[in-house]
Amino acid sequence: MRVLFLVNDYPSETDPAKCIFHKTQVEALSRLGVSVDVVAPVPAVPLGLHLVRKRWRKYRGVPRMYAWGAAQIYRPRYLHWPLRMHLGPGAEMAFGRAAMRVLSSKPDLVHAHFAYAPGLAGAWLARRLRVPSVLTLHGSDVNVFPGVNNRMRARVVGAVVSADAVTAVSRALAQRADELTGRLPKVMPIGIQLARFRGVPSRETARRSLGLPEEPPIVGYVGNLAPKKGVGEFLNALRCLAGDGIRGLVVGDGPLRSAVGAAEQVRYFGSQPNERIPVFMAALDVLVLPSYSEGLPTVLVEAGAVGVPVVAAAVGGVPELLADGRGMLIPPGSVDALVDAIRKVLRDPRAADERAMDFRQHVTEHYDADLNAARLLEMYRSLC
Repeated sequence: MRVLFLVNDYPSETDPAKCIFHKTQVEALSRLGVSVDVVAPVPAVPLGLHLVRKRWRKYRGVPRMYAWGAAQIYRPRYLHWPLRMHLGPGAEMAFGRAAMRVLSSKPDLVHAHFAYAPGLAGAWLARRLRVPSVLTLHGSDVNVFPGVNNRMRARVVGAVVSADAVTAVSRALAQRADELTGRLPKVMPIGIQLARFRGVPSRETARRSLGLPEEPPIVGYVGNLAPKKGVGEFLNALRCLAGDGIRGLVVGDGPLRSAVGAAEQVRYFGSQPNERIPVFMAALDVLVLPSYSEGLPTVLVEAGAVGVPVVAAAVGGVPELLADGRGMLIPPGSVDALVDAIRKVLRDPRAADERAMDFRQHVTEHYDADLNAARLLEMYRSLC
């Protein structure tokens, strides 16, 4: 079977952690014998505008075609003002036409990820090619975009109702999509490649390899350094915990990198290859994710596979992951709640380790990317 993935972004050598969950699913499908081509169109940035913003400069630096793992990745340019897509005119048609230009042969199925712009473009492309279409909802496309304006809400609804099959990475996201569109997606998380998390080093070994001290408790954050991820609350919590001798560790990149790098009690490692993430997590006493909005965060699934205790905001699919006492849930935006939860974890390490082991078992049973890819392949075959 030949499948076309249509996505907003994809990992590359210059940004290996970007949307890593797409790569995880592509590789899992490839191991099942599915041939996957990935098309991730890039806005065409006119000469000169690339000097205005770092993100626009990165667009110009993305190669137009490259191999990454088992897949061929195509990054055609499409004409669209390089602002956030909900500010300018609809990008879906230009997005879909860019994908059409690079197709060398007809796929058996189009699988779009995120409702806009890939979802609408994928439905249009599938109709042109006369093949089935699948849409996967990931989070911001349902939790954030519909609230921008009525036009964006209509685009999201149109993408959901146009696809032949719709999936969501969490139950909360599926329920929200049902409320928004009247169509209930099938819950199908992507998961992670669990083999990468076998043989994770001990906390002591991980800290030595990273040049970290053995004694002070270390609380970590891994991911996008953006305000919506609660990074500001995390830094404020660390300041409150400074008197307890607690240190912070941060891996990632984003708008708040300068604030993170300037924090006295934080060891900042910048962006890291995904293969290195288990070592950083293994060095932690607690991993936190104080986000304001989430779909189903891969970083928490990875933390579960490592066996590190977790404190996270109860948003999106997070309560599903940490239900039944598998982690500590806090309200988003509350520094006091974050501080209290971190202290509770560190004061009772035995209970924290028990929660972490329960979470590891849950991840093993429900978030194996290979098992979940096999379920997805069954859906593909039923559609074709």
